[in-house]
Amino acid sequence: MINYNSLFYLYLVVVCLLLFFFAFFVSLQLKFIFFHLLKYLNVFNIFNENFFLLDKDYENFYFCYLNFSNYLLCIFLSECYLDSNISLLHKKLIYTNLGYLYSELLFWEISEYYYLQALSINIDNYKFNIPLQDMYYMLGYQENI
Repeated sequence: MINYNSLFYLYLVVVCLLLFFFAFFVSLQLKFIFFHLLKYLNVFNIFNENFFLLDKDYENFYFCYLNFSNYLLCIFLSECYLDSNISLLHKKLIYTNLGYLYSELLFWEISEYYYLQALSINIDNYKFNIPLQDMYYMLGYQENI
């Protein structure tokens, strides 16, 4: 005859082991979220103190928001960074990033605008032409390519 108490305890042990296993991965994700939340809160101190955003801060926050697929915060951060005094190369990168973000949100006209803004700065660099060509190809605008 089977002792049902031992099966119940075995079931509890298996469930607890699975919960501990999954809790480990959840705690890693919570650590990641907490770490980036501290960075996110730090940006308000940066803006309140001197209204100046460093390149490294911009990159950290941009990739943090991009990891969480929070495109609207990426757009906000990029637009704020564009308002600061930056070089033309940085503006070209920011315009390209904004074009990518708007294309991910399926705002094709706005995305095209930012890609064309990036091209208006310097048309010689072909790396900045590729995203616009890909967007035109995907939308079926073969005559614009």
